[in-house]
Amino acid sequence: MPTLGRKKSEAASTVGYDDTESLVVSAGVVTALILAFVAALLVQFGFGDFDRLNFKEAMYDWPNRDFSEFVVYTLQQDGFNFTEDLDRRTTIDVKDTLMSRKYADAYTSIGNRRLETAMELVIPDFPMDRLNAWFVDHFDETTLYVNRANNFFRCSVIATSVLIVAMVASIVAYISLTMSPAREDESGAALEAWKRWGMGFTMGIYWMNGLAMICFLIAVGNALTIQDTFYYHATFMFEMVMYCIVIPTVFVTLGVFIQATRVSTQAAEAENGSLAANSVDFN
Repeated sequence: MPTLGRKKSEAASTVGYDDTESLVVSAGVVTALILAFVAALLVQFGFGDFDRLNFKEAMYDWPNRDFSEFVVYTLQQDGFNFTEDLDRRTTIDVKDTLMSRKYADAYTSIGNRRLETAMELVIPDFPMDRLNAWFVDHFDETTLYVNRANNFFRCSVIATSVLIVAMVASIVAYISLTMSPAREDESGAALEAWKRWGMGFTMGIYWMNGLAMICFLIAVGNALTIQDTFYYHATFMFEMVMYCIVIPTVFVTLGVFIQATRVSTQAAEAENGSLAANSVDFN
């Protein structure tokens, strides 16, 4: 009887081989799943797909009138008609609208329908090769004020790279666990020895998956802003969802299950202590 009590205590205090193997295998499966989504997103968009977004972002965020002057000058060279009749009662002066926009108006222009209207009229006729050439010529400023396309590709590449590392790590971890004597060793010593090195490594794979998922969500948000006519409307909605719903929910969920693991471990340790005390008393 005392021997049975000790064996039950040892079994309750350790993560068995099957549980360890499931953690390693699940890490690889989750990594492959996330990698499939990231790779699909990365090949979906080319840099030219962000020209419209880059144009609007520069128009809103550029700290001086250089970009507005460049846009107006380029359109003048192409003979663009700056006076547009939207309907029988509405006429818009595109040049005046673009040039009157100031940097201080950037975030107060969320509802600026005139500026959005002017950009919608201009973008279809604007030579985007000239736009990209101007961005290259103003590289230092462009990287500060036109960054959503860069963020998309940067986050997608980071996520892909991290996931490839995680995939290789999960394969190596599974091979290591399978080749070890952990399954055959009934005493559990081999498994405990493997876990001292391998369990932290396996948890690291899950953390890499979490980092990749964050980068993936940022890339998705930057890609979705292409679809919305109102640039700041899309940006505002993405940031609200990301920072007010997704991130808090992730941290709350993580905290709950970490606490659940801690509480269950304490309960198991208390039960083991009680069994050990009863065994000593019995002897």
